[in-house]
Amino acid sequence: PRADLKPGVSAGLLVELPLSTLGLPGRTNVGVGALEILVHFAAAWSPLRQQDEALIPGRGRTQLIQSSLAFPLDLGATLRLDLGAPVLPYASLGLAAEIVRTELRAFSTEPVQQNDFALGLAVGLGAYLPAGPGGLSLELRYREIGTDLGELRGVGEESLSVASLQLAYLIAL
Repeated sequence: PRADLKPGVSAGLLVELPLSTLGLPGRTNVGVGALEILVHFAAAWSPLRQQDEALIPGRGRTQLIQSSLAFPLDLGATLRLDLGAPVLPYASLGLAAEIVRTELRAFSTEPVQQNDFALGLAVGLGAYLPAGPGGLSLELRYREIGTDLGELRGVGEESLSVASLQLAYLIAL
């Protein structure tokens, strides 16, 4: 994450469909290769945590522990370029959504929980190598998104923006 929240282990699922499977033209010849358009949906689970000193209104400076459980969702389009080489470069753009449950704990105060749904933008650049029944994908992805911490706005970390390098094996069904 861009801010102080530290990521833990995360897991996700990606579904990509060529537009041609939806009855739409999804592949076109361009210059020396072909351009394929896919729609994608991604869902994940990602715990985030930070512990630091913070200024709590009415309490002064104290230790603050923020635990956030994020469920990132993406819906967008992927453009994959086939130049006849073994590796296919691609770019993606989509709507990012985040369902977030945050708990803030500070010394001598009751824990505060906040649930939120936030929207943002997701972009990615990657390379796809067909291999076996699927392919290997390496992608640099950036999501710009923030959450609302309600009464503790300004105390906890509200930015859930993240840049990630993802390596995955995609199985074609």
